[in-house]
Amino acid sequence: MRHPLLWCALALAALSAAWGDVKLPSMFGDNMLLQRNKPIAVWGTAAPGEDVTVTLDKATAKATADATGAWNVALPALATGENLTLTVEGKNTLTLKNIIMGDVWVCSGQSNMEFTLNGAMGAADDMWTFALSDLTSC
Repeated sequence: MRHPLLWCALALAALSAAWGDVKLPSMFGDNMLLQRNKPIAVWGTAAPGEDVTVTLDKATAKATADATGAWNVALPALATGENLTLTVEGKNTLTLKNIIMGDVWVCSGQSNMEFTLNGAMGAADDMWTFALSDLTSC
């Protein structure tokens, strides 16, 4: 340990190289479902000033990471899609596979979960639609 400043400089260089990789939050991954018919927000981190390109199906969006390394893009809405690939490119490339476009339902709160469909307005029509979709998926 004759040159502690040299070791510190090497450690910082190694860390900055690791921080320079394009990264996505853990909520993005293979086999994910994205909301159809809505713009698709994708965000993450990279080295400050790094150019990032995001591609889903035939749509592409570009961004440049800000001074803190944060970047975000909005891809245009897609109506449908299965087995799509999301690619994020910067100094490195991330590839997420089997992306599906569909309807995302968020259920929360115990009181919301207790409400049954048969008590909802138009329940008979919705139950009929669900029954038909079950038959066509067999």
